[in-house]
Amino acid sequence: MAARNEGLSVVTYNSRGLTASLHEIEQLCAMYHIIFLQETWLAKQTLDKLTDISDNHFACGKAEVDYTKGITSGRLYSGTAILWNKKLNAKIFMNQDQRIIGLEVCLDSSSLNFLNVYMPGSCHIAVTPTTMST
Repeated sequence: MAARNEGLSVVTYNSRGLTASLHEIEQLCAMYHIIFLQETWLAKQTLDKLTDISDNHFACGKAEVDYTKGITSGRLYSGTAILWNKKLNAKIFMNQDQRIIGLEVCLDSSSLNFLNVYMPGSCHIAVTPTTMST
């Protein structure tokens, strides 16, 4: 799903593993200012891979999997991340929940707050993509 408005372009993408979809994510970075990723499948110790995706984007992510615990803990199919163009006046905000990460984008006279949330469900619901416009 993507939204474009007044030069700010945003997309969300279920990567089903950062490594497996790296090429697609690089293409998204070439097209969009803000990229929200779900299911990065990264561990806390490998989140730095996000910063290698694009020279033009900052990146921040969250992961449930923690390799320092000895036995791997956390849902393996998880992880959220946000990549945003370095030209944007933006900052990350987080809470303790490993499935939620936010981005505040400051514009000329206001700001926009975005949330990237990964909430897997047990049922399948058909969703039709929509385009947002104002």
